[in-house]
Amino acid sequence: MPRHVSCQIIIFIGISSLYSTTWCQDKESNSPAGIRKLRDVVIYEDTMFHAAFPSVIKRRNGAIIVAFRRAPNRKIFGEKGTSHVDANSYLMQVTSRDGISWSKDAKLIYAHPFGGSQDPCLLQLRD
Repeated sequence: MPRHVSCQIIIFIGISSLYSTTWCQDKESNSPAGIRKLRDVVIYEDTMFHAAFPSVIKRRNGAIIVAFRRAPNRKIFGEKGTSHVDANSYLMQVTSRDGISWSKDAKLIYAHPFGGSQDPCLLQLRD
């Protein structure tokens, strides 16, 4: 599974709720009319790192922010894989105005000097 799939899934869920998606129903069968896939969008990808646990908010100015945990891709060092926690993980973010084009370089949000930072949780406050 590509590393960016989890971000795509969360972003779909996040953006659909941000835009207040309305579900239509077929009046005869009383079943949902369905969802149509428009495109795949890669939010962030870097083969040197493992990105996981994304969190999404939409700012009042329309900007979409995705925060995630980033840690070294342990497979490039000959290790078997990546674990849920990593002492070298830190919190990153990428942004978009339209949900399709995303900032190329992730920006550091936080890195603890003595241990890995884990799952980021964004919350858009009213003020």
